[in-house]
Amino acid sequence: VVPDASSARAVLDAIEPRDAPTANAFFMQLAKDAPRGVYPRAYVGEQSYWTVLGVDGARTASLLSEDGVLEPVPGVGALEPFLVVDGRLKTWADAQITHTLRDGDLPMPAVHWKVGSDLTLDIDAFGSGTPEAAQALARYTVRNLGNTTRKVTLALAWRPFQANPPTQFLSNPGGASAVRAIEWNGRALIVDGVSRVQPLVPPSSVQLEPFAAGTALTPTLSQGEREQSVVDDAGFASGVLRYEMRLRPGEARSFAVALPVTGTPVAPTFVNFAREEKRVAALWRERLGRVRIAGPGEVADVAATLRTALGHILVNRSGPALQPGARAYARSWIRDGALTSSALLRLGHEDAARDFLQWFAPFQFKNGKVPCCATARGADPVPENDSDGEFAFAVADLWHHTHDEAAVGALWPNVRAAVAHMETLRQSERSDKNLTPERSMYYGMMPPSISHEGYSEKPAYSYWDNFWASTGYRSAVELAQALNLPDDAKRIAAQCDEFNADLLRSLDASTRFHEMDVLPGAADRGDVDPTSSTVAFSPGGLLGTLPDALVRNTFDRYWRDFQARQNDEA
Repeated sequence: VVPDASSARAVLDAIEPRDAPTANAFFMQLAKDAPRGVYPRAYVGEQSYWTVLGVDGARTASLLSEDGVLEPVPGVGALEPFLVVDGRLKTWADAQITHTLRDGDLPMPAVHWKVGSDLTLDIDAFGSGTPEAAQALARYTVRNLGNTTRKVTLALAWRPFQANPPTQFLSNPGGASAVRAIEWNGRALIVDGVSRVQPLVPPSSVQLEPFAAGTALTPTLSQGEREQSVVDDAGFASGVLRYEMRLRPGEARSFAVALPVTGTPVAPTFVNFAREEKRVAALWRERLGRVRIAGPGEVADVAATLRTALGHILVNRSGPALQPGARAYARSWIRDGALTSSALLRLGHEDAARDFLQWFAPFQFKNGKVPCCATARGADPVPENDSDGEFAFAVADLWHHTHDEAAVGALWPNVRAAVAHMETLRQSERSDKNLTPERSMYYGMMPPSISHEGYSEKPAYSYWDNFWASTGYRSAVELAQALNLPDDAKRIAAQCDEFNADLLRSLDASTRFHEMDVLPGAADRGDVDPTSSTVAFSPGGLLGTLPDALVRNTFDRYWRDFQARQNDEA
């Protein structure tokens, strides 16, 4: 289904390419009437999954979708595979699709299509290079499993649809992205002036089309004039690299491409592709295998999952900055960074944890407040009162695992200032106004904030903040003792004891006021949030300090609610 030029022009003229929601709605409407598979899965109302690949510490991770769409960087389109078999278009909707990781756990994913009973397409992708000059490499292997020769075309279409689906709206909006101009210079596809796809095997043919010509809808069947460059004012141009082949029974053919991510990486020749893949795999095996966990069955599965998660942490790093995701998060958050650092320290990556803290510390405000998040452009001053405790915990954790006195000593002034800021915050609530029965649960607690995302519409007296404050005080005491600072250790220990006593009184007052028998999520709300309460125990260490009955009831209720949801009773 291809719109005629006049109707397409009328609709597209009304769309600003950067207006992703409008463009996504337009393509979703078109997808309703198009054959299933012509558009990416997300445009027909299906969840679209993806995984990451890339270079440890590079600025940007690449994405490979469950259907084989490869997105090197956000906001520029992506490379999508199609097959033409005996003149008929085959898409993700015509394939049985499975997925693997190299060696079962490396961040080198593969997507496997089986089309009919006799054709397969394997898409293997990985990151190569350095953080300063990184690229995504992909190999496409078409195999004939049948008993007759088949005429097959592999079509790799650069289209204005990202692997990141249109349901994603944070930071880097997913779905449709502007592609105003495409050029084929004989060696690479140039998208909006930037080299995006460098084939390592020359294609049989290349076709470039503006959206209204139909390539964006039927990327392999259009037989218009082959242009060397196309400009599409609507911002939805596309291009197709075609590889035509005749496959004898049992025969396989492979092709590969390089997609630059940062800098100007040097792509390998196709002959050296397998050698580069082997080198990268060996590098990842070393980085993910510094701590070994061995065991049968489920133990091995958990260990493999842990190694994969570690690989994703490293791929998502932006230099020293730890980021919790590849697209939705362009900033580095101290809450995520503190817990991610803890994982890195336990898995043999002390340098990455140390680099993150040394990078983040200078963003601290003059009053001692640790920002909730930061980028190279600066810190975010949003009122979130968990950050001070998280920073202190992360520095103490670095000490416990490395005993790096130089690094921890250099970070101690930041920890001391963060604790002083926490002290100012809690003392502001130790006032006469909080001695009345209806406000006694606020006495000595962290002031209201939105650090708990469930309270983003209105700041709350979140126990998440208070559990992290307790952890921060304890961590600062441990650091002062380790650095032989007895005066600081004694002073902060007294503050810690007073705060914990206020915390217990607050929990008692809140549960009585709200008539609860579980741990509240926030003192002023009387809600239940077992997932945020867990930080009280790990890393908070408050199991045995908090009332046992409240703890048991909280997680008994959580388990009952889980079972009810599982049984469709909720």
